[in-house]
Order: sequence, then structure tokens, then C-alpha cells
Amino acid sequence: MKLSNKQKGIASFSVLSAVGIAIGIYHFLNAPLPKPVLESEVIELGIHEPIKNGVPFEIMKFNASEGLIYHRPNGTHVEIPANSIVDKNGQKVEGEVEFRFREMHEAKEIFLSGIPMQMSEDRSKYLESMGMVEMRVFNGDEEMGLKEGSEVSVDIASNEKPDKNFKLWYLSENQSWEQEGTFVNRKNTRRDTALANLPKLPKKPKKPKKDIVFQLASDDNMPHLRTWDGVDWQLLSSHDEDAIMRAMRVNWDKINIELINNQKKQFRITFASNKNDHKGNIFRDSITVEASPDINKKDMERLMAQYQTALQDFTVVLQKREKEEERIMQESAMLNSFTANGFGIYNIDKLKQTQILAKINASFDFQKDVDITINRMKLIMICKNQNTVLTYYPSEWKSLPVIDDEVELVASLPDGSFAYISNSSFLKQLNKNDISPYFENKRAFSTKKLNYEDLRTLML
Repeated sequence: MKLSNKQKGIASFSVLSAVGIAIGIYHFLNAPLPKPVLESEVIELGIHEPIKNGVPFEIMKFNASEGLIYHRPNGTHVEIPANSIVDKNGQKVEGEVEFRFREMHEAKEIFLSGIPMQMSEDRSKYLESMGMVEMRVFNGDEEMGLKEGSEVSVDIASNEKPDKNFKLWYLSENQSWEQEGTFVNRKNTRRDTALANLPKLPKKPKKPKKDIVFQLASDDNMPHLRTWDGVDWQLLSSHDEDAIMRAMRVNWDKINIELINNQKKQFRITFASNKNDHKGNIFRDSITVEASPDINKKDMERLMAQYQTALQDFTVVLQKREKEEERIMQESAMLNSFTANGFGIYNIDKLKQTQILAKINASFDFQKDVDITINRMKLIMICKNQNTVLTYYPSEWKSLPVIDDEVELVASLPDGSFAYISNSSFLKQLNKNDISPYFENKRAFSTKKLNYEDLRTLML
């Protein structure tokens, strides 16, 4: 039977299709199976504390209808406005609620908090922190939110002024970092005001026209000096005259008088006060002199008895003042201030690309007992100078970056313990003089096994 041209075309197409299908089936059967993603290599998103309550929350109960003003000893300050707390449905919450707060300023604290610092979309990028806070509000076990249009005012204590590359970041959905508004670096005016409201300084000592004679001026803040009102003091020799003349121009807030030689009527007088340097930091200034009052022996005995009585009464007041002054001086001189339209984790950060000096092919002694292809493991690199933490999974251990001289490594082991490498051990094994950015650098690390409490103690 003779085939038409159309029939010949159909037959040719059928043969070609059959051949194509056969070739496809052959390649399908012989193609390598896709490599399964190991559970141990799945990147964890979100907050994963290595130790439960590694950085514990400070807890404060407050009335939602009244709001909250929360102030920490280091100067960090939070204000939640009244009637601003809502539940998950946006309904206003009244009555007592619980404010939970913690802050992290150092790389070790960030590590213990379990808060990630690498960008989820590009893990070669990370955040260098200059202070991070986590703040939550709960009503029982239910986490609360902030009413739309309300704002929480936050001041984070800062030890230095951030450069222009630092931004305010927010951990969205507790998983990925997003830039969130702006912040302002400013002086801690609360600290300055509190110091200014301490008892006022006494009047300046009087400078005589000849020799160095002075008087001690008492006031309500130093009533123990009233015994010596109007008494001229003759400065004894062997003092640095320039230092004495400088002291005459200073307002001192503490003056102590001590008898050192009754026969010669010699006294030791110590002047002290707090001063601010050009950065706003507070330091203690003092000077001690020896002097003799211009009075006869009988009057001096009477005045000394009066002075001792007055000094005892004043000691209690003085101790209270010094305790309050010490508390105020714990606050940072600077604050990074911002307003937040919700609760969660906020960070003053600089976004950085990992600057790799070299890479090392790292192995660890615990791999003899632990199969890293089966067990979910990760290695945390705690970088002090960058003030950040970086996470690396087993497949990345063959190319660990060298980015910092101040590094500690912590690996979580399947039995709940930790393998730790100190900075000194890391540098000793690394031997930076014998490492190259162009070749493979194999390094085998010995670790120290730690339990939860050991690690907590080491980090804090």
C-alpha cells in the first residue's frame, strides 16, 4: 500500500517522538538523584538561645491605663504611654500587665540572647551592634501589642558616639532584620540633672593678701564646718603653690578635717569633688593640705569637741549623698534615642559585609564522637571587635572566614553540652603568620567541653 505524503509525515513524527521519549526515559533513569538537604544543614531562623534565660528579662508589672516609666541603672530609659496596650485583636487592655525587658551591649551577651545577627537573605552580611534592646508586654501568657498611633520612647545607654553608618534596625517577625526609622545620639541630661540636684557646693575658700591663709565656708550642705566659721587657717609649708592656688578657684563638694598633731595644732584637710571631662565622663578630683588654725589651745580644744559632734551628725547625711552620687555615676554619658511603634527587638547597628582575611578548613576533636551529617549542629563565632556573632553550619566549616583577632568559638553538642575554643587557643592554632588567603589552610582545633552553667559563667 502506498502512503500519502501526509501519512509519511505522521509516521516520521511518531518515530521521532518515540525516539525522544526513549532518550528522555534513559536520561531520567541514569541521572543522579538530587542531593537531599540534610536536616543538620537547615538554616535556623529566629531566636535560639544556647542557654535558657542566658540573658534574663527584667520584669516590671504596671497598670496599662497609667503607662510605664522604666529606668535602668546604666541610663537606659523606656516610656510606655497610658492606654496604649492592645491585645492580638487590637482591643484596648486595662488593668495590670507585665513588661519584660533586656538589653545587650557586648558580643557575649548577644550570643547568650540567641538573637541572630546575620542577614537572612545574605548570610555574608551581618550587623555590628552598638546596643540592642528586647521589650515585650504580656497579659498572662498572651503577648500584647501597641495601639496604632502610639509610640514607645526608648533611650539606650551608649559608651561612644556612633558614626553615620549606624542605623536603627528591627527584627521583623523575630526572624529578619529591617531598617526601622531613625535614632538620635544625645547627652544623658537625666544624669546631668540628677547630679546638679545633689546638695549644692560650698562657697570658695577665701584667699588672703599675704601668705596663704584661708577660711572654710559652711552652708546647709556641710553643717559640720560651721564650727570653723570665721577661723583663719595658716597653710603649712612644703605644698605645691600652683596646686594650692588652683584649689582656691575650685568649688569643692566634700571637705574633711583631721587632727594630726595636737601639740602643734596641725590638721590635714582634704577637698574633693566630681568633675566632667570634655567627653562628659565624670572623674574624681581632690587635694589634701596641712594647715594650722589661728586660735589658742583652749579654744581649739573646744572647737574640736564641737566639730566631732557635728561631724558625727553629718556622717549619715554624707553617706546617703555619696550612695546616690555613686548610683548616678553608673549611668552612661550618652544615649541613643528613638521612638518605636511596637514591641520587639530594636538594635543600633551598622550593616557590614564580612571582610575575609583568609579561610580555614576547620576540623574539631568532637567530630570523632559526633556525626555532623546527622546531628543538627552549628558553630557560633563570637567576634568582640565587630560586636557581633556569626553562625556556621557543618558544610561551612571547610571554609570558615578569619575576620577578627578577638574571636571565641562555641559549638552546641547533641548531648546538650558545648565545645568551647578560647580566643588564645584560636589564635595559637590559627598562627596568622602561617596562613594564606590564596591556599587551603587546614586547622584541627581542640575544644573544652562545658555544661550550661560553665558556659554562662564564662560568658558573663
